[in-house]
Amino acid sequence: MPPKATKKKSPVAKKPATKKNATPATKKKAAPASKKKAAPTTKKSAAPASKKKTAARAKPAALSQEARRSLLKPREGAAALGEALAVTWSNERGLRVDDLSAPKLASLVRKARRAEARQTALAEKQARQMQPIRDARLSADDALWRALLDLRAAVGLRARRDPTIEERFAALIDALRNEAAAPAVPPVTPS
Repeated sequence: MPPKATKKKSPVAKKPATKKNATPATKKKAAPASKKKAAPTTKKSAAPASKKKTAARAKPAALSQEARRSLLKPREGAAALGEALAVTWSNERGLRVDDLSAPKLASLVRKARRAEARQTALAEKQARQMQPIRDARLSADDALWRALLDLRAAVGLRARRDPTIEERFAALIDALRNEAAAPAVPPVTPS
C-alpha cells in the first residue's frame, strides 16, 4: 500500500486579513465614522472603594438582651438638647470633658439622628408591607366570626326542639355570652 500523500505547509506566513483578502469570517465591521468622539468609558469595579465605607454600610450587630438592658434610655428630645449644647459648648473656653469635645458631641447627635431616620424609614416600609397581610387577617377573622355567629343562631333554633344540643355546643355558647362576663377564650392580641 502506498503511503498517503500529506500536504506540506508552506513556510510563507499568512498575510493578515485586510479588506481585499478577508473572508467573511475574518471581516470586521468598521466603526462608523463620526466627527464627535465618544467619552472614554471606565469600568466600575465590583469591589468596594474602601473598607471604611463598607464597614459604615454594614448592618449593625444585634445586641444581646443583657447588653440592650444595660444601655441608657435617653429622654425625649435628647438629640435637640445635644445639638444646642454643642453650639453653646463650642463658645465656652474653659470647659473640658475627658474623651469628649463640642465637635464630637455634634457628631454623636448626627449619628443618633441618622439611626433614628433609618429606624423610622424601615418601620414605615414594614408597615406598608404588612398592610395587605393585616387586611387579609381582618377579612379572615370577619368570615370566621360571622360563621360562628351563624352557627350559634342555628344551635339556638335547634335547641327549641333538642335541648341537649346546647350541652354539645357549650363552648360556643359560653364564648358568645355577654361580653361583660369573663371570656371563655383568651383574647387574641394583634401582632
